[in-house]
Amino acid sequence: MVGQSGTNLVLDLSHSNFINSSGIAQLLSVVKLANTSGSRVILAACSPFIFEVLDRCTLDTFFEMADSVPDAIRLVLG
Repeated sequence: MVGQSGTNLVLDLSHSNFINSSGIAQLLSVVKLANTSGSRVILAACSPFIFEVLDRCTLDTFFEMADSVPDAIRLVLG
C-alpha cells in the first residue's frame, strides 16, 4: 500500500504496549518506503512505553505521530 504514491496509512497502536528492536525496524521500513513513494504513515495512540522508546532512540522526530486515531485522520484530511 505505502509503495503507491498518495497512500495515507494510520497505524493504530493503542493496543500495543510493547515494542522491541524488530518492531522498530519494521516501522522504520514502512515509513521509509512511504517517504520515498510519496505516501504518508502516521502512528496513532502510542502507549507511553512506545513513545518513550521512540524518544530515547531519537526516532520521535522521524515518525509522524498523533495522540489518537481521530487526530491522525484529521492530519490526513488536512
